[in-house]
Parts: sequence; C-alpha cells; structure tokens
Amino acid sequence: PPTPFELYKEENRLWYYLDQKHQQMGPVSVIALRELWNRGLLEINSYVWSEGMEKWEKVDELPELKAVLNKAPDS
Repeated sequence: PPTPFELYKEENRLWYYLDQKHQQMGPVSVIALRELWNRGLLEINSYVWSEGMEKWEKVDELPELKAVLNKAPDS
C-alpha cells in the first residue's frame, strides 16, 4: 500500500476543503490545493478531507500534506 506521503502526492486524488466561511469546496487536485495554499486561501487551520480519511482534519494535523503544500511546484 502507498505511504501517507505518496497518497498526498497523488495528482489524481481529489480533495475537499472548507473555505474561510466554512463552506465545503471541491473536489480539487493537490495542485489546486497548493495554489490555494500559496494564495493564502487555504491555511494551517483549514479543514480538508479526501477519500480514505476517517474525518475532516486540519492541514496542521497532516504533516505529509503540509510538506506537499510547501514544496516548490517544480520539485
């Protein structure tokens, strides 16, 4: 089975997130999540969910996702 880091890196994996008004948004790719992160629309305390997760979790509680979001787009 893939490691958690590999799951977060999957470009085809679809994500949902709660925007600043706590409205559910998505599905979006991890690339789109990174763009939202870079624009300040997705924050450390934003909730995200993807298939296979038991519940919505804050970005801060998902170190592997944080690492992917903080990566430069070309790496």
